[in-house]
Amino acid sequence: MVKDWVVVFQSLNTGKVNIDTFTENSESAARSAFWACYRHGDYRILTVVALTVVEKPEV
Repeated sequence: MVKDWVVVFQSLNTGKVNIDTFTENSESAARSAFWACYRHGDYRILTVVALTVVEKPEV
């Protein structure tokens, strides 16, 4: 089962805070997906939270 994870992060260049959502089966997988997507910038993850309480079946 997978969950939607919200990653709240801050750009170290501009100081702006933003969010993105990843569908993964764990928090650590969501963090890995974040770093894969945002690998070309300097960011700091502020928090990672499960968006939904309902788990979704993997397709």
